[in-house]
Amino acid sequence: MRDMLLEGLSVPVLNASVALWRSRDKLRALSLLAQAGLPIPATLGPGRVSLPAHIETHLGPPPWVVKLPEGSKGEGVFLVRGVEELEALRSKLPPGFLVQAFIQESAGVDVRVLVVGGRALAAMRRTNSSGDFRSNLAQGGHGEAVTLTPNLEELALRATSVLGLDVSGVDFVESASGPLIVEVNGSPGLAGIESATGLDLSAEVVTFLERHVEGHRA
Repeated sequence: MRDMLLEGLSVPVLNASVALWRSRDKLRALSLLAQAGLPIPATLGPGRVSLPAHIETHLGPPPWVVKLPEGSKGEGVFLVRGVEELEALRSKLPPGFLVQAFIQESAGVDVRVLVVGGRALAAMRRTNSSGDFRSNLAQGGHGEAVTLTPNLEELALRATSVLGLDVSGVDFVESASGPLIVEVNGSPGLAGIESATGLDLSAEVVTFLERHVEGHRA
């Protein structure tokens, strides 16, 4: 809402409000990525998760990942290991959650790529050694710098462009069939990836914002 008000006053913002809305709504974001031909985990949206047999037909046998349509830092993301756990969780969640195939080979591990102004600047692998399947730093994961491959760079840039973001953190899991995009964060934290890579990425964001403001004034 604040970004919309600023935009209405012709104040330049970093990531337009409509782009942030697309990225924060997980179902909307995944739908747009899939329509653009980008790789995502097999996913069932609201209205398609009422029957466990239907879930298993489309996603394979459990475990499955259940996600609230909005959330960050690994919050609102759950691993269910069977129908009973799914039904128990369903009674505690608001309607509209998603169910995804669980990528076993990437449990507790993912890769984040930071994109700023159409450039993929850095990548880190996040690993959670506590046994939690979520790799988020807020859930106990730790980051280490990794080499940004051409494939990950291309996918991260395309995903960011599809959602219309200026700055993003694109999260991948490394499946047996290749990298899969699990989330595109329109408000990525910089402290973790700066610490992991040793790069001054905040300065890159500020430089891009300065150029964006100058372009807005021109």
